[in-house]
Amino acid sequence: MSTLDEIEEEAKAAAEKMVMNMMQRPGQLEKVEQYKKRITHKKASIEAQLKSAVQGKLDGVSVGLKQLQECLDDVQQISLKMDELEELFKSVPPLVASLQAVREEDSRHSQYVTAMDSLKHIFTVPESVAKTKQWIGEGKLLHAHQCLTDLENSRDDLLYELHRLPNQSSHDKIMLKAYFEDVEMVSNLLEKQIKLILARTLNTVRKEPTVIVTALRIIEREEKKDQMALQQQTQSGFMPPGRPKNWRSKAFEVLECAVAQRIEGTRVDEREDNKLWLIRYLELTRQLILEDLRVVKTLCVPCFPPHYDIVNKYVDMYHTCLSSSLQDLVQNGLEGNEYVTLLSWILNTYPGHELMGSEELNIDVSILPPLLSEESMQKLQEEYLQKMECNYMEWMEKTLESERAEWGGERAPDAEPHTAAFHTHAPVIIFQMIDQNLQVTETISKEITFKALLLSIDQVTRYGNMYREGVIQFKNSHFADRSRVAYFTHHMITIVNNSEQLARLAQQTQARHWPPGRHDPPAEAKFDALLATFQKLRDEAAQFLLEEAFLDLEVHFDDLFTPKWLTSSIPVDTICVTLEDYFQDYNHLREKNFEYVINEAQNLVYKKYITAMLSKKMTFKTVEEAQQGANKIVKEANQIRSFFKRIAPEGVNVDWPFEVIKTLAEVLRCQDIEMVSLDLHGVADKCPDVTAEQLARLLALRGDVPRAHVRDTVTHVLATRQPPRAPSHPSLFKDIKFNDRLLAQFTLPICWWAELRAESCEQGGRGRGARASSRVVSAEASCGGMWRSMWRAGCLLLCLVPVTRQISIAEFSVPHAVQAGEDADLHCKYELAADETDKGLYVKWWWTPLNATSDQMHQLYQRIVGLEPNIIHSTIRLELLENDGIRLLNMTPADSGTYECEVSNIDEARAHQDIIVYSMGSGPQLNFSAAEDGPDEDEEEDVLVTCEASDVAPYPDISITVDGSLLSNVSENVEGPFDGLYDIVANATVTKSTVDGAEVRCELFFKNDNISHPAYVDIETFNSSGDEPTTTEVPETTTATDIVSDTLQNTRLPQAMLQELCRVFLEQSITSPEATDVNATVLSKSIVVYPIFKGVTVDKVFVVVVSFIW
Repeated sequence: MSTLDEIEEEAKAAAEKMVMNMMQRPGQLEKVEQYKKRITHKKASIEAQLKSAVQGKLDGVSVGLKQLQECLDDVQQISLKMDELEELFKSVPPLVASLQAVREEDSRHSQYVTAMDSLKHIFTVPESVAKTKQWIGEGKLLHAHQCLTDLENSRDDLLYELHRLPNQSSHDKIMLKAYFEDVEMVSNLLEKQIKLILARTLNTVRKEPTVIVTALRIIEREEKKDQMALQQQTQSGFMPPGRPKNWRSKAFEVLECAVAQRIEGTRVDEREDNKLWLIRYLELTRQLILEDLRVVKTLCVPCFPPHYDIVNKYVDMYHTCLSSSLQDLVQNGLEGNEYVTLLSWILNTYPGHELMGSEELNIDVSILPPLLSEESMQKLQEEYLQKMECNYMEWMEKTLESERAEWGGERAPDAEPHTAAFHTHAPVIIFQMIDQNLQVTETISKEITFKALLLSIDQVTRYGNMYREGVIQFKNSHFADRSRVAYFTHHMITIVNNSEQLARLAQQTQARHWPPGRHDPPAEAKFDALLATFQKLRDEAAQFLLEEAFLDLEVHFDDLFTPKWLTSSIPVDTICVTLEDYFQDYNHLREKNFEYVINEAQNLVYKKYITAMLSKKMTFKTVEEAQQGANKIVKEANQIRSFFKRIAPEGVNVDWPFEVIKTLAEVLRCQDIEMVSLDLHGVADKCPDVTAEQLARLLALRGDVPRAHVRDTVTHVLATRQPPRAPSHPSLFKDIKFNDRLLAQFTLPICWWAELRAESCEQGGRGRGARASSRVVSAEASCGGMWRSMWRAGCLLLCLVPVTRQISIAEFSVPHAVQAGEDADLHCKYELAADETDKGLYVKWWWTPLNATSDQMHQLYQRIVGLEPNIIHSTIRLELLENDGIRLLNMTPADSGTYECEVSNIDEARAHQDIIVYSMGSGPQLNFSAAEDGPDEDEEEDVLVTCEASDVAPYPDISITVDGSLLSNVSENVEGPFDGLYDIVANATVTKSTVDGAEVRCELFFKNDNISHPAYVDIETFNSSGDEPTTTEVPETTTATDIVSDTLQNTRLPQAMLQELCRVFLEQSITSPEATDVNATVLSKSIVVYPIFKGVTVDKVFVVVVSFIW
């Protein structure tokens, strides 16, 4: 079946289908006629469209056939014409041969015509040459040029005819050139005369501008003849002798040479003859260029053709020649203020209104190349800054020598008339010199002024460091022999005042010269470093002042809290009188410094008073003695407060230290021992920095408090006190330390055991002789047989413990997670590109606390190349490592956050890493209690399982399982963070039958993948009989090593808690050697009971504890 038939069948099938659909409903039968008419109209429309389309196609085919027929006719005609042309070309060669004689005759006729035209010049060449010379001498240059042109045209025409001959005769060419030899000489003479005129253009144009115009007309005529000669050479290959002359380019060379000579002519002096030679040279040059360009703009423009663009040409020539002259000056070297003179002239005078920017010229120098290259300008600026730096260094070293000489002098420093403050003139003179240098650099540019400002700050910082070293040497030499310097206190007061004044003058200089709106972190860091340098020096010098005073008071502080102190007021009276004498000299401090010294002196007095109080020099044996001592303490503290209140200005808080001493006295005044803990709570709340050792020493002043009660009370107070707030007062307890530890005296000397154990292991394991064995034997003999197995097991365990393009950051090492109390090493090593130096490079470490914003970023460390590294942030304890590394010491969860290394030279590279400081805290603790409402509604009793943990970081997760099944109804309550630590309590209610006898497991863990610390687990077994929950018992056959291994897997105890456990075990073993179980009642007084130790003998528990500690 053909395609047409298939289409017809498909159309019929579609029509049948459509009709069937129409006839399905009876109502549609009435519309059959309408459907029929509609289909008929549609069919007629489609047929009409088809006819129209077919007719259009047929018309197009007819037109195409007609055009093809026309093309065929054209091709046939072209073919006939080509055949005719081919026949005609065959007759051309004979025609060419027959015309050869005509061609030769035409050539001879052309030569004759040329010869006839040139006869009058050929015979008059000598006369024409002589006349041309005469006219040149008389200045009639146009006549001379016309005559020269006629002679050159005659010569060139004859030579061209010879060039056209097929057989050229070299003899004829040589003869013609020799005959017209004088023409070339006259041309050179005219060229020389024109050069002389152009060389004096700026002078000639004022008097006889027509001479310049004549010369330029001749030059332009020669330029046209050069173009015609070049065109003729292109067409015929003939170039007349001496062409092209290029007189226009030679004219510009003459003008440029004249400009260079004029500029060099302004240098009339040398450095040896006149110190101001450079200023005079630049001023004469300025006047010359200004006047010459005025002449060019007003007089030369009408004389020169417009296409010469003579003004810009002269500007370029003067600019180029001046640039060359200045470059020679730089290469020959400059001295002193010549750098400033030259830089200021280049950057300000030359483009300014005094020269190029003047109203007469108004020339935009930005379109011109720089007078000196960027490299030359940079070199000039660097040399100038280097000389400034050398001057600073030399002058400041001399200033420091002068200061040192005054320290050893025999007279007191000068006092200011209006404030009576001791001072020297060094700070004012230093910053006057800096201000003068900056004022000079402001005449050059703002950028070099900013560089000079930073250089000045660096040098003042360097001076501050040298000043500090000198002050420390002065202090050390004085304290070695206090009789050598009579005015030590006066000079130290001067140093304090000078340091404060230097910082203040630096801030004023920054305010005057810092560019408005400029943000430059490295530069700002330099200012901060300068202020920190002198602030630190001020503080240290103030401490030296007080150190001098307290050397005299040391013996009186030693008399405090001794038996004779109770009945004598001499020590405190003497302290107040001595301080008052010293403060007569301290009145020569400036007000701000005096206030600082008063605060420091007050804090130091109270710290030494508290130190004497806690130094165990005496004990109040009865309550009455303690109350008497408390009254005396309050009286003396009030006496000290009154003294400072009398001499201190209004801004000094003299009440806070007194309140602290009064609070300490309340601990001694308390009559009821059981109520002492409340007073200790007051001390701990008022002084968050007080330590357990200090509280124990305070409580130990009372002879009526048992030692065990001291330990328990201090532990309870510190465990239950409120989280410390941000301190609003200076710390009085932070720096109070003692060589011995009072709390250690309340326990057996665990450190002795550890030392003995370590030495025994080391020497016994390495075989270093019998001395170690003898100490082990003596230890076993003194402690009894029960320790022998424990000792050997401990040594065995411990001896097995083993005892690391552009600037870019090549190595960046920061740990992801650190356990609280541990140190973290941060490393950042950088690489420079091959063509890059470390000049101006700095390295910084930044810390952004956890969940803080970028504006809360704190700087920890900074090293600028050429300067000593600085530790900037004081709240995070750290120490420096090599290669810009830092070590974060004794990290706490509050130290968590992002640590970033920044290395910057011209480019900048950064790398950062988050550190999570985690703490397992006290670990999970399981408790069971009866629940009122359980998960079901029957009468069976329910049990509330509680698991809690405190001081955990970061945000913890906790789970409770019963016999391995995870409880789903666990509710959690998390409080915190407090200093980065969280407290969590998880509760779950289960039926008693479910938990009875089952192993309940509470697991504390972190979802942070970076924390690799194992989960902290507490496992207990619930007994429905009412007994206390117990842990799963360890079989008797289990060895000490098994206990250690099992304990290490299931428990992570803080070191302080383990030490307390060790103390309890040792104490109980001595009082009751036959005991085999740990006394839970004794343990509960100091720490939470850890059921893992129930049923374990004392010697095995000791092995566990010691292995944990080490």
